[in-house]
Amino acid sequence: MPEAERFWSKVDKHGRCWIWTASKDEKGYGYFGLTSVNGKSRVVRAHRWAWEQENGPVPEGLMLDHVVCDNPSCVNPAHLALTTSAGNTLRSTKALAAVNARKTHCSTCGQEYDTIYIVRGRPKRYCSPCSRERTRKWKLDHA
Repeated sequence: MPEAERFWSKVDKHGRCWIWTASKDEKGYGYFGLTSVNGKSRVVRAHRWAWEQENGPVPEGLMLDHVVCDNPSCVNPAHLALTTSAGNTLRSTKALAAVNARKTHCSTCGQEYDTIYIVRGRPKRYCSPCSRERTRKWKLDHA
């Protein structure tokens, strides 16, 4: 059976998302087995195979992100977009870096973050009133 026919026979296209119905990993991403020219087989992610059939190879340094549906089992190329690893992480709803990046107000006093410091080479947001209070307390403790 031709590779494309074998691939699409494992896809349910009865909705907005085209769901991979064969092998999946623990996160829900589909896997598709390919046979190379020398007869050795290899496995690729199903959504990547679908993207590459329609759009060509994923450029070096980029990855695919499910931007429309956020469904790892979806292989609809229209639901995918090229992104960097950092972009993919920041768009996530679960990654701690993404959750923290969306925070705009101090969890202690509720004021909007207004100061950015570089700490160990990374930007860190601070609330000025809370920062002043921490400094005041430290000075009292270390006087």
